[in-house]
Amino acid sequence: MRAERPADARHTYGQHRIGILAALANAVTLILIVIWIAWEAVQRLRQPEAVAPWIMLAAATVGVAVNLYFVLGLRAEGARTSTCAAHCYTRSATSAPRLA
Repeated sequence: MRAERPADARHTYGQHRIGILAALANAVTLILIVIWIAWEAVQRLRQPEAVAPWIMLAAATVGVAVNLYFVLGLRAEGARTSTCAAHCYTRSATSAPRLA
């Protein structure tokens, strides 16, 4: 990783600042996404749109299926599943990239 490289002649303090700038870019991106979602939410509250029931049903079915998959997987682990297993379940159930 570039941010972990040691100091050299050109970068006398190392390259730790690259990680800081990446974190800043990440934070700014998340803030912009939150503002966009809030804007869309307000617009939909002002002018509600018709909801397609089959899309809602499909999303709910996928959500229930994923939850059942993880619950049954944790149950199969037996008595050694404890707080760590519950923590792993919540992290994996809320992280879409890990499901792919």
